[in-house]
Amino acid sequence: PLAAVLHGRRPRRQEIIGSIAVAVGLLGLMLLVPAHAGTPHMSNGQALGFLAVVGLIVLVTHLAARRATGSLKALLLSVGAGAVTASVSTFVRVVGGGLEGDLSRLLTWFTVAIPVLLVCAVVLLQKSYEVGCFGIAYAAVQVVDPITSILAGAVLLKEPLPTGAANVVPALLAAAVLIWGTVTLGRLSPSQAASARSNSAGDSLFWP
Repeated sequence: PLAAVLHGRRPRRQEIIGSIAVAVGLLGLMLLVPAHAGTPHMSNGQALGFLAVVGLIVLVTHLAARRATGSLKALLLSVGAGAVTASVSTFVRVVGGGLEGDLSRLLTWFTVAIPVLLVCAVVLLQKSYEVGCFGIAYAAVQVVDPITSILAGAVLLKEPLPTGAANVVPALLAAAVLIWGTVTLGRLSPSQAASARSNSAGDSLFWP
């Protein structure tokens, strides 16, 4: 909606519905993930293995993106960006949760890895935006980032996942809404956005 305002047009109905669906689905997943009271810990081997998996995801998605165009290319690039963003949050949880008031625990390569991964995430994110399909790129990152982060927390940090039908069913519904919203935004190609701008160009009553 903000992008629509900045470009002098009214937001399309699909943009509003897709954005709301992504936000609601994401919020639902976050609220249904159980809290974890333990101290997060990740060994050097686990950290290196995790980074290797993330690096492989980035490599595969970028190689595939070279053969793709439009929304598919933006989607592939944003998957890599979302995976790297998730690695940042995972390392932050380990470093921040392990401090326990002792700043000397910051003297570890985990701390150095955080800004490096953050810069990589920003660069990869901008490359996905450069394709021109902002809706799908942004939404895909918002989907891949938390899902990867939750999986990393469950596999590496032993954080709990939703259990029981009362939690699992709503979590699946939230995930379905999240995916549906992403697909809805992904269908909005640059040509459709240009058409929307041209259709609303003469509407001076709302957008001078």
